[in-house]
Amino acid sequence: MHKKLQLLSDLAWVVFSWAPQQVWKRLPLRAAALGTLVIVLGLTLALRSSDVPAHGEGAGTPDASNSSAPSEQPPPPPPDESAKVIDTEALTAQIEQYLAGQSGLHCSVYVRVGEESFDFDAARTYDTASIVKVDILATLLLQREQDGGELSARQRTLAAKMITASDNKATNELYGDIDGPNGLKKANKAFGMTDTSAGWDWGTVKTTARDQVALWRAVMSEGVLSAGSVAYLRELTGSVVDWQAWGVSAAAGAGDAVMLKNGWDTRTSIGGRWVVNSVGLIERADGRAVYMAILTDNHTDYDAAVDVVEGLAALVGAQLQV
Repeated sequence: MHKKLQLLSDLAWVVFSWAPQQVWKRLPLRAAALGTLVIVLGLTLALRSSDVPAHGEGAGTPDASNSSAPSEQPPPPPPDESAKVIDTEALTAQIEQYLAGQSGLHCSVYVRVGEESFDFDAARTYDTASIVKVDILATLLLQREQDGGELSARQRTLAAKMITASDNKATNELYGDIDGPNGLKKANKAFGMTDTSAGWDWGTVKTTARDQVALWRAVMSEGVLSAGSVAYLRELTGSVVDWQAWGVSAAAGAGDAVMLKNGWDTRTSIGGRWVVNSVGLIERADGRAVYMAILTDNHTDYDAAVDVVEGLAALVGAQLQV
C-alpha cells in the first residue's frame, strides 16, 4: 500500500513540475493537480503515523528482527518442593532407624516414581535367587519377537509355573531355551541393566536394586517389548500365588494393583544364611506407578527375613501416602 501511494505522489509531483506551462495556466487543471498531490501526501503521512503503536496496544512488543537489545526473560520459578512424592531425607532416616536393631544384615532399597527416585545403598550386589525369573521370561519374549515368532505352548506352560509359583524345574528349561547367560547378558543390555552378571546357575546371577528397577521399567511398558509381551508379563506377575505374594506388596494401599516377583534361598558363601529379595510394580489408585526393589541377605531365619523386607516396603508405602 505504501509503495502505491509513493508512486502516486511521485507521479503527481512530476506532473506538477514538468507539465507545459500553457497547461498550468489553465487554472482548473492546475487546481486538480495540486489537489491530487495534497491528498496523496496526506494519506501517506497518515498511514506512516499509524505504524507507531499506541500505548497499551502492542507498544511493548517491537519486532524482534528490528531490535538490537536482547529481550529479558523472567527467571524460571523455583522447584515446588511440596510437589515431590518422596522425601528422601526422611525415608533414609526411617530406614536407618528400622535397621538399627538388625545386626549384620545387608539391605538395599531402590524406588522410582516418575522422574523421582530413592536410593538406599542401591549399588550393592546380591544374588538374585528367584527374582531373576522375570529377567529370564523377558529375555525369552524379546528373543521370540526378534525372531518373528511366539512362545510355544510348552514355553507358556513353563513360564506360568516359573513366575506364578516360582517353579525351579520350569526355570531350568527356559534358561536353556534362552542360551543361559549368553542370552541373558545380551537382553540385559536392551533392558538398560549395567550391573547384572550371569552364569549357568541362574540363582546366583548377581544384580543390584537399581538394575532390577531398570529391568521392570523396561519390560512393564511398551517399548523394548511389544504390547502383547508386556501384557503377558503383567498378567503373570500379577497372579503370583498367595503364599509368595509378600514383599513390596506391603507398600500397596487399597485399590492399588500389584505385580511382583520374590526370591529366597540360603547361600553357603554366607554361612548358610538367607538371601531374600522382592521386586515389583505398584500401580496406585491415584495413577502413580511405583517401581520398587528390596534386596537383602545375611538373614539367619526365612520368616524374619520376610518381615524385614515387608517392614522396609511398608516404610516406603507410608512415605508415598503423604
